[in-house]
Amino acid sequence: MTLEFKLQAWAIILNSLKTAWRIKKIFFNVISLPALILLVYYALVFNYAKNIGIPLMLVLMGILGIGLSWLAVVCQRLILVSDFTAYNSFDFRMGVRAAKFLVMIFQVCIVVWLVEGVVFMSMLFMFNKYFPFNGLEDINYWIKSFSQVIGGYALARLSLVFPATAIDKKVSLKWSWVVTRGNGLNMFAIVGLFPAFFDFIITSLWRENATDVENVLLSIISFFVIAIEVFALSLTYREFERFYSDSQ
Repeated sequence: MTLEFKLQAWAIILNSLKTAWRIKKIFFNVISLPALILLVYYALVFNYAKNIGIPLMLVLMGILGIGLSWLAVVCQRLILVSDFTAYNSFDFRMGVRAAKFLVMIFQVCIVVWLVEGVVFMSMLFMFNKYFPFNGLEDINYWIKSFSQVIGGYALARLSLVFPATAIDKKVSLKWSWVVTRGNGLNMFAIVGLFPAFFDFIITSLWRENATDVENVLLSIISFFVIAIEVFALSLTYREFERFYSDSQ
């Protein structure tokens, strides 16, 4: 399969911001309450984690994962499914979609972690073998950073499985890798650099002695930012889908 077009990464990023603004009322109604509930739930689980035991902790974190997956699926369906109403569609099928989405997240994370691990260990071995010196730990940071960039590239190439799963398409990691061939850097800009920019801004706003209100507000803002990033990925998927539909 040969890709014949190039994604316009910055156009998609800008379009995701415009889309969030255009549907801001629906966007706020859909995101705010679930984000607050998930935030409170996470805070309670985190505070009582030491007293509930590992088995129950895993169950509670699994519920949190399903909740976050549900929210991601809703955001993607807002973009990709016409006349989609989030709460009217909150039924058993949404729970199944969220579970499938969470499974897909685990699959992608395993691949990304393996890629990062292989790159990190390979470079560490190379430097230790060919450039042996006592201060090897000084370059560990740069080796780790490089391996994370490669892992981020792999994540970008595999990330189309998320919006596809949200709209009930049966896809695989291999499918996403093949479809994004020739657009790896553009995908990395959308999936890697765009979130990194917002992460930098939000991280710079955190402070050590922040009040609980400030922490809650920043956490809710983080949910909104993640939702916008999901919008960008959904718009990216729509560009691929449109191209292949037109080419058939």
